[in-house]
Amino acid sequence: MKYILLLLLLPTLAHSKFRAREHYDYHQFKLDSQSYTFRGFSNTINYMFKEKAMQESFGLGISTLGDNVDNEKLKNSRVGEKISLYQIDFEYKWFPKNIWSGFYLRHGAGYSLLDTEKLNTFHGVHIQNALGQEIMFNHFGLALELSTQAIFFEQGAISLTGGAAIGFHFYKYL
Repeated sequence: MKYILLLLLLPTLAHSKFRAREHYDYHQFKLDSQSYTFRGFSNTINYMFKEKAMQESFGLGISTLGDNVDNEKLKNSRVGEKISLYQIDFEYKWFPKNIWSGFYLRHGAGYSLLDTEKLNTFHGVHIQNALGQEIMFNHFGLALELSTQAIFFEQGAISLTGGAAIGFHFYKYL
């Protein structure tokens, strides 16, 4: 799946503006009145259609959560120990200047694919919201962020996520 997404995006990557975020996320996956938790590091690569320092931006985000999932309870659960989550979405980042400088809100929506060891694959859609603070350093932005996300999978499965992220934005090179 991830290779198909990459092939679809290759023509646009040549003139792209990239940035990256590293997350630590806590997921609560609910299926058939049972709840399973897992957590781990994930990353997001953004291809920005429009971006300027400390102004609104929008673009495409691609996220993965893979082999770094951590939770001993999953080992013997019906979900299985190995979980991978892939997401692609459109994101919008807005700096409401009347609150304080560098504060931003980020919203996103898109497609999610959860691959589990024992329950196979779930397809779904997600929405996400985040708030953060960007600190500028001479054409470089350091973004600190807290986020929430809800994923609605097929078969009535739901995943609720909370997390923290750090992003590096190299505006000088955009």
